[in-house]
Parts: sequence; C-alpha cells; structure tokens
Amino acid sequence: MPELEYGLSLYSKLAFVMAFMNFGLAIVIYLGGKSISSRYFALLPLTYALWTANHGIMHGIGKSYELQHFLLNNSNYFGIMVVATPFLFSFTFPEEKRPHRAITWSLIAYFAIMFPLYYFAGNFMVNVTDPLPYEPYWAWEYGKGGILFVVPFFLLWITSLVNIFSKIKHHSGKIRRNLQYIFWSFFAGGIVPSIVSVILPLMGIHNMSWLSSTCAALWVFILGYSIIKHDQMDVKAVTTELLVLSAIAILFLSLFI
Repeated sequence: MPELEYGLSLYSKLAFVMAFMNFGLAIVIYLGGKSISSRYFALLPLTYALWTANHGIMHGIGKSYELQHFLLNNSNYFGIMVVATPFLFSFTFPEEKRPHRAITWSLIAYFAIMFPLYYFAGNFMVNVTDPLPYEPYWAWEYGKGGILFVVPFFLLWITSLVNIFSKIKHHSGKIRRNLQYIFWSFFAGGIVPSIVSVILPLMGIHNMSWLSSTCAALWVFILGYSIIKHDQMDVKAVTTELLVLSAIAILFLSLFI
C-alpha cells in the first residue's frame, strides 16, 4: 500500500476558501431568486465549489498514485459539470423557460455513461506522476478516452457563450446589462481553466494547472459585483449576505495560516 502524506498548503487553503465562497453564493442565489433562471444559475457556483474543493484535497495530499489518479478523474468529471451548468442556464435567461427536455436528458445520459468510464476504465488520465515533490500539481497525460472530456468541455462552454452573446444583441436596458455581466463572468470563469487545465496539459505542460481553481475568485468577484449593482435575477439583500460570507471566509482562512 502506498504511504499517504497529508498536509494543507496555502494553495489548498485558498482553494477551500474559494469553494466556501462559491457554495455560499449558490445558496444566496438559490434562496434569493424565485425565477427558473436563478435556480439554474445557482447550480454554477455549486459545481464550482465541488470542483475547487476537489483541487484543495488533491493538492493537500502527498504521494499516493491511486488517490491522485482518482482525484484527477474527479477534477475532470466535476469540470464537465462546471461548463454544463452555464450551458443549461444560457437557454433559460431572460425567457424564463426550461431547456428542452432533449438537452437536459442528453446531459444526464452523458454523466451516467461517463461515470463508470471515468472511474473504472483507466484510460482517461494516464501516466500520473509527481514531477517535483511538494509542488502544487501532478503531471498526467490524457489517454484514449480523453477526447470524451476535451470535446464536450469546449462544446458546452463555447455554446453557452454564443447563446448569451446572441441574446445581448437582441435586448436592451437592464436585461442587456445583466447578460453582459453574465457573459463576462462565464468567460472569465472558463478561459484560464480551459488553457491551464486542458490545452497546456495536451501539450505536456502541467505546472500551470494549479491556477485553474485559483481563478474561481474571478467568478465570485464579477458575479458579486454584478448582482449588487444591477440586482440580477431578483436577488434581495445580497450585499449584506456576501459581506458576511466574505468575513467568514477570511476568518476560516486565518485559522490555518
């Protein structure tokens, strides 16, 4: 049995704080908004929280190949969820209509089929190694099954951006401003992870992958600002709640530094 080494680095602590803030934002949006779009929108920070928490665990554990392999697969599985949720939301706002059933069930079928493939097939993430001891990243290569992650990732993310951008051109006033902030939050939340966690690893470069979950902060700040400024999706009293969440997050971080 490989020996496990546990220890929370500063990176892991920051990842947990970002996960906490995204989870809090999901609760605020879900409870504060009554519309269909706000309920779908709340899924995005929730999936971001799961993804960043997984990164925190992954970089807080020492040399265990089996566990790191599992967590890397986990990161990819949650990574698809992160782009699937804005994809679904892009069909709901501002029309307040649920996505077509064919779209929803196609995604459900994808995740159901991919679950055993991700965790038991063993050909998605291969050659997992720790290139430098105690560095906040592990090296890997995409196996033959990697295309089933890479293609859906970019297809879902780009489609959500295209859908929102096309709606910006057909609306004005408050709705247009909301759509613009949503577009840039989707873009900022996905551009860095897509480069450092997908494109660069395909080229054999892994030492930048730790930036992906760190950039979740961009998502929190852009959405927090846009919700406060424009009262997006009927979320009420969000200013106080976000300030409280931020204060708790800072306190949580101070306990470990």
